Amino acid sequence: FTALKLENGWVETPGHSVSDSATVFASVTQMAMDNATLNGLARSGRDVRLYSSLDEPRTAEKLARHPSFTVVSDQIKARAGETLLETAISLQKAGLHTPAQQAIHLALPVLESKNLAFSMVDLLTEAKSFAAEGTGFTELGGEINAQIKRGDLLYVDVAKGYGTGLLVSRASYEAEKSILRHILEGKEAVTP
Repeated sequence: FTALKLENGWVETPGHSVSDSATVFASVTQMAMDNATLNGLARSGRDVRLYSSLDEPRTAEKLARHPSFTVVSDQIKARAGETLLETAISLQKAGLHTPAQQAIHLALPVLESKNLAFSMVDLLTEAKSFAAEGTGFTELGGEINAQIKRGDLLYVDVAKGYGTGLLVSRASYEAEKSILRHILEGKEAVTP
């Protein structure tokens, strides 16, 4: 026999407790969707998930009048720059990383925390630790090569016969270049 374990404060009236980190789930009827209820829900937590018996346009219209609420579908449309929800969702899905891209994206900060430049083997090894099950070294290596071709990763060759080439992420390279530019602009700018 198993049962759910509930703690105090899980179910309470809107606005009963004030929190800036709680997630609030509320099911609201048409009659209860007034300013007093919405204000109570807004005080109850930062992330409010509202389920309403009203259709989507009428719910969005009521929530648009309240400054504390934004409709998720409106956020998706605004982020994608589209007016149709289906098109906006398709654009957002197309922008997601593949499992290999995600693994490399997560591995880069770990490697860069140790050293700005790293070998392809180090990147492959670190990316494999973040890779989804079923993502192999072949996919990861292919993605690394694709990022080198796109310019997201920069290949730094070494002198012939002295080690292996290194990789540097474009973002880190640009950040370092910007720091050096600021230093050079400030050098000898003020007389001692």
